[in-house]
Amino acid sequence: GSGAKPGPGKRGGGGAGGGLDGLRTQWVQVSYMLRRPVASLADLAAVAKDARAGASFLVSLGAKAQALGMRKGALSRAVLPFDDQTSLADQANLGNRKGHSLEAKTLLAKGAVTEPELRVLAAQAVALRALLRVKIADDADLGQAEQAVQELQTFLRGLDAEASARQCSPAQLLRELD
Repeated sequence: GSGAKPGPGKRGGGGAGGGLDGLRTQWVQVSYMLRRPVASLADLAAVAKDARAGASFLVSLGAKAQALGMRKGALSRAVLPFDDQTSLADQANLGNRKGHSLEAKTLLAKGAVTEPELRVLAAQAVALRALLRVKIADDADLGQAEQAVQELQTFLRGLDAEASARQCSPAQLLRELD
C-alpha cells in the first residue's frame, strides 16, 4: 500500500545507480523499449530472464556470423522466421513461422548451420523481438538491440541494488518509479 512508500525526503542513497531519481530516468527509457508492461514480480523476473537470453542470442549470433564469414545482419535475416512483409506484431510470435528463409535453406544445405542451431537462433531472435521494440534485420539494428539489452540489464541491476538497500522487493520499488 501507499503507507509503505518513503516520503519525499527519502529519495535514494546516491548509490552507483544514482538513487531513485537515476532509476526513475532509466525506467522511463527502458519502459519505452519494452513491448509488454511490467506490473508484477513475475513480469520483472520474465523481463530479466528474457534480457539475459537476448544478450546470449546477440553473442551467439556474432560468434556464428564470424565463424561463417558473414555479417551479423545477414545471419539474423536468415534465421528469422518471417520476412519484410510480416507485420511487427506477428514477428514476435513463432507460431507465424513461414518455414526457413532461402538464406537459411542455403546455410543448411552447405552444412554451415544445423537444424537445431537454426531453431535455437530463431527462437532467441523472436524472444528478443517480443521483449524489446527493436529490429534485428541488419548490423545497425543489431547494434541498437545490443545497446537496448545493455541498458535494460543495467537498469535491472540498479533496481535490484536499490531495492536491496531499501529492504523492499524490486517490484515494489518499480511501482514507486511510475
